[in-house]
Amino acid sequence: MSLRARRRSDIEASRFTGRVRRTGGLLRTVGNAALRCCSPRVGRQCPDCPDLEVRVPIVFVHGVANRDDDWAYQSDRFARDALFQRYVHPAAGISTKASVLSPYWGGRAATFRYDHVSLPDQATLVEDFGGEDADELALAAHLVEPVADPSRLVVEVARRSTADAADLLLTFTGLGVARDERSAQAFAELAFRVTELVPVLDASGELRTAKDDDEALGLLIRRLEVSAAPAAGSDESFGGADWYTDLGEGLMRLRNVAGRLTGRAVMELTRASMHKKVALFLGDVLTYVNKRGTADDPGPIPRIVGDEISAARRDGEPLIVVAHSMGGNIVYDVLSYFRPDLQVDVLVTVGSQVGLFAELGLLRVQEDQSAPAGRLRLPGRTVRWLNVLDLNDALAFATDQIFDGAKDTPYSTGRGLLAAHAAYFRTASFYQLVARYLER
Repeated sequence: MSLRARRRSDIEASRFTGRVRRTGGLLRTVGNAALRCCSPRVGRQCPDCPDLEVRVPIVFVHGVANRDDDWAYQSDRFARDALFQRYVHPAAGISTKASVLSPYWGGRAATFRYDHVSLPDQATLVEDFGGEDADELALAAHLVEPVADPSRLVVEVARRSTADAADLLLTFTGLGVARDERSAQAFAELAFRVTELVPVLDASGELRTAKDDDEALGLLIRRLEVSAAPAAGSDESFGGADWYTDLGEGLMRLRNVAGRLTGRAVMELTRASMHKKVALFLGDVLTYVNKRGTADDPGPIPRIVGDEISAARRDGEPLIVVAHSMGGNIVYDVLSYFRPDLQVDVLVTVGSQVGLFAELGLLRVQEDQSAPAGRLRLPGRTVRWLNVLDLNDALAFATDQIFDGAKDTPYSTGRGLLAAHAAYFRTASFYQLVARYLER
């Protein structure tokens, strides 16, 4: 049964209003009367149910190496929240106006007493490119394979996969436009419409046969214009020139950074970036494990995450928790040990190490009691568990052979070994996958 329940036509009467309405979707309560919104997937407040507002939050728990003073943390959050709202909320019967709650625990994670002086000196290279520039260059180094003709970056990716080409273009478009909540919402709408066109573009083969990226972009824009044209009798239209500008700037940004990918820059910047990320990864993991506390006296990180999930839970409303990487291990500890009273209807772990922690006996519930020899249970009062992993992600581990009820789902980010772990939430097709799971 899908999270938004079986979509059926039935008649329910409100004993307060005396109205009879055709309904289906998520159960809601108005006063003491149980009603259902008749159209939970419209992506906005249902015009036939003005007194119903579906406010079911998603809680997103980040992984290691996230700090709120990093420009990328806020930028990624704007884009991620908007993409959840555009793709996942409608599939779950959630109002697109509902917020995504994101407990931030990075401030209570690892601190470096000597300010990373243990890392080899690589400051000169990063300073040469500058903060955001360096991050874009590092991203491009992972996403873009060397091609003879720099005017065919997207086309060459499309020859392998139309979906990967769309994700590549959208990733660099999002880097430029998803800088605040409003622009992120517009970007999410654009991403949604592009990914909806992927099957058509794949069947036609027009992106992979385009002579260059400019032609491919023009073909994509024309497809968008047709799909976004207002229906007969409607004055509603979308996108237009803004979409052309945003995608064009995304393509220019991709070309700009790809053109600077000399062999030395790729090697040195990748090494510098990975070295610091590994330090943060190990630091955050060790800090959490050493300071997570007990059920009677939880450490700061499980307390922050548990309190946020508890605040999000409302009686009678389903709750979705999405956790990336180390966030999955933290959420499992919270739901199975620190706060087993919390009910989560759908847990989605992404690129997580929960399976590895279980094999090592590092889950908090295993340390506190004798771990069973057989399979482990779903954490606490969790109803469904989807574990998403890219086989190229060396930090992602399977769960379904360890936990009863967990479902592993392979997903390709289209990235290489070093980049896959951070790429899930930057690819629009990932949100499609989660939405389809919720619709089952």
